[in-house]
Amino acid sequence: MGCGCSSDGTVVYPDSESSAGKKAGGIWLPCKDEKLWEILQEYKKSPPTSMKELQDIMSYYMPRPSVSGLRKTLSRYPEGDPDPEKFFLSKTLPVIVENALALKERVAAAFPEGIPLLQADRQTKQGDRKTLRIPRMVVASLLANMFLCSWDWPNSNKYRGMPKNSFEELLRSTKQAECAKLRMVIHYFERLGEHKELRGFMIIDRVFGVSLEQKAWSTSNKPLLPMFLAEQHAGFEETPGLAHADFANMIIGGGVLANGSIQEEIRFAICPELIVSMLVCPRMDEDEAIQIVGAEQFSAYGGYSHSLKFDGDYRDTTYPRAEDGTPLISILAMDALDFRYKDHSLKKQLGTTFALRELNKALAAFTPVDEASLANFPSIATGNWGCGAFKGDAPLKAMLQWAAASQCGRQLRYFPFELTWGPILMDLSKNLVEKGATVGELITCLGKVRERLELSPARGGFKNGTTLFQAIDQTIEIFPQGAKVKPDAGVTEKPATTATTVVASKTGDGQVDGIMIP
Repeated sequence: MGCGCSSDGTVVYPDSESSAGKKAGGIWLPCKDEKLWEILQEYKKSPPTSMKELQDIMSYYMPRPSVSGLRKTLSRYPEGDPDPEKFFLSKTLPVIVENALALKERVAAAFPEGIPLLQADRQTKQGDRKTLRIPRMVVASLLANMFLCSWDWPNSNKYRGMPKNSFEELLRSTKQAECAKLRMVIHYFERLGEHKELRGFMIIDRVFGVSLEQKAWSTSNKPLLPMFLAEQHAGFEETPGLAHADFANMIIGGGVLANGSIQEEIRFAICPELIVSMLVCPRMDEDEAIQIVGAEQFSAYGGYSHSLKFDGDYRDTTYPRAEDGTPLISILAMDALDFRYKDHSLKKQLGTTFALRELNKALAAFTPVDEASLANFPSIATGNWGCGAFKGDAPLKAMLQWAAASQCGRQLRYFPFELTWGPILMDLSKNLVEKGATVGELITCLGKVRERLELSPARGGFKNGTTLFQAIDQTIEIFPQGAKVKPDAGVTEKPATTATTVVASKTGDGQVDGIMIP
């Protein structure tokens, strides 16, 4: 099984016509491998009645398959059925097979020239994007083939940046989180069997070429827009009408098909249609983000990371839908810098190279792809982006995301999750908005904060224990609207207005609650 790849990375299907050197449009598909496609018909001709028979069919086209994880998943989440394996084999697997084998016809009808790979064309003008509208029933066929492990990327350097495309590890793993993710995908197919057809599209946009230089950021006259605070520990899924940030891996989907079970992986598991983006989206570059509309939530969940669990059915009753049935649910995938195993101090993260990279990554994620996108999703739900394992500074990331959202005309609703400084963030943002602060003034201020970190308190540095929010409040210069900007300085000529001091809360041990400036 498998296919070849031309020297320029265009997929060449493994059939006789392609072997002669003719390039075929779009990504490789299992139905283009005649031998593999014939084997897959066995699922319909001789439906497996046991897990061993299912594993035997898989062994015809993949090495050493295992369904031990599938058996563990079904026993852990029987959902009231006395024989969950029998129910899966007789009811759910036929839905998976039916949709998998419908791939050829559905793709031919929707994409006569093949499903394209969403890659940036670096020869295009500033501010371009690549868009793919996939009918949701094509999504179902693609996901069904991934479940059956019938994908195999070409062994080529051009495909090293592609995400995983097989459920092999989930079908094998007996770990709690992996069983939970697998159960969520199985539940998607259970619901698909109930509905028979899903209306609408999943729309994927790869956004690139919107980056700004440091000077453009520091001189931006765009006003900082009001920010709103979500309740502590609340999740994005509870907020219809907002675009939801996806704290993504540079390879979209992260470890959803392996051993990952944090923010991105959970979102992809409860909304399994998102997994199909892993077939068409290569690794994101530094200035790229991926925006997806139309992936519905089918499962509820509990726990997080290793304690993740499937928590039953989820019925979407709050999100609006387009006339064609597309769920108006938006996620904005953006990968953060990884500061593990390196200096992750605030001073380091405030450095121009790092801060500029995060600003432009967030800008690509937050920039509306069209007027309808802005109208449907005027605000963004986000939180502590890259602040867990990647060691990002949460208050700084809040400021950078606020600046990026304001730059493209969107407001933020900030989800602090377990962090307690949300009210302080709101006080600061309200103060700056009321005084008419701009994106440029905030970015300029962050640069000055970094400079002051080099100084002792006696020479203009900050007192020990000062939080970033306090440092911004003490440092920012806000100028009247219309004030002239110096040609090369990035600041206005007139003196700054006086900012109100924000008082930080105290924790039980008397320390300021927030990230400390060293």
